[in-house]
Amino acid sequence: MKWLPHVFGALLFGIGLSVQPAQDVYVIVTGGARGNLAPCGCTKPMTGGLKRMANMVRELKVRHGALWIDTGDITNAPGRQSELKVEAYAQVMGELGVDAFAISPSERALGEGVILSMKSLAKGVALDPSGQDSVTLRSIRIAVEIPGFPHPEADVVITRDPQHREPNIVSVFPSGGTSQADRFQVSPGEALRGLVLLRFRDGVLADSKAIPLEPRVAEDPQATRAYNSYLNRIKTERLAEKVLKTDQGRFAGSTSCTNCHPSATKVHMKTAHAHAMSTLKTVKHELDPDCISCHSVGFDARGGYSPLQPKKFAEVGCESCHGAAASHVAQPKVYKLPKVGEKKCLTCHTTRTSPGFTFLKNWTKIKHR
Repeated sequence: MKWLPHVFGALLFGIGLSVQPAQDVYVIVTGGARGNLAPCGCTKPMTGGLKRMANMVRELKVRHGALWIDTGDITNAPGRQSELKVEAYAQVMGELGVDAFAISPSERALGEGVILSMKSLAKGVALDPSGQDSVTLRSIRIAVEIPGFPHPEADVVITRDPQHREPNIVSVFPSGGTSQADRFQVSPGEALRGLVLLRFRDGVLADSKAIPLEPRVAEDPQATRAYNSYLNRIKTERLAEKVLKTDQGRFAGSTSCTNCHPSATKVHMKTAHAHAMSTLKTVKHELDPDCISCHSVGFDARGGYSPLQPKKFAEVGCESCHGAAASHVAQPKVYKLPKVGEKKCLTCHTTRTSPGFTFLKNWTKIKHR
């Protein structure tokens, strides 16, 4: 009977092995910046930004040991500034340890040189339907797919809108499922305003949480250095001086409107519009082409604002909304300026740059005749 303790011990050991504690794997999902690497707009609170995103990613990686995947869509336009944005974003991914990132059509359109730089800086697994399209990390299979062709046996699938009108989304499938009816969709949202935290238990999605990047979220020091470097490159490469200009007529300047429109001028001078360029200086964006166009008069027009003459046509003035007015100033009865309304406001106050903006509410702040 001396063998009985050994039998019981073996049985107990076997039972211990069979009742394993549940394994949780956390996955951070970011992406969808579409050119907005910093909070932008005049509505409060201004959420989002690369620096806040980096801080939250760092915190979640420390707290949960989370995997980090980025869905791409870093920018949405061609040009040198977009190249610099991709490199700054990739640098932050590399410094914080991104596990996998998707290369979206917007990044691929910038050329192979940018893609190679992005891969070198980010250091994680680059996912691209034209190359490596999947990776398994801690038993979670992550993949990218072409719309209409679900990736087999993937737990997390990054899918893009075929028309590229919306940011990439993430579809989470139950273990082994690939049908459209099975999937649960999440998105970090547009303009980098938030991220999503997924929790898998034993390989199956247990829950998900959307985390907005509100002002209370601190800015990550490493991401701040990368972003400041990006702004410095904009400055040293003098991108604001290289913007293509179109002929939109001759500008007169807001002071030319004062004599005939004194009450409107008085209202204007009390608004934030009259100090729009000054607000850019406080955040070091006064040489950022993305920002100048909505903080000056005629930046994209011949004879309008130029960084070489920063005091001329700075701030949002009368002609920012009503158009070039030199002819009207000279002959007001002959050349009449058009009335403008909500449509004009929404050229700058978009849902991306000014979330929460409503014309009726904000018009009361600048209302004039």
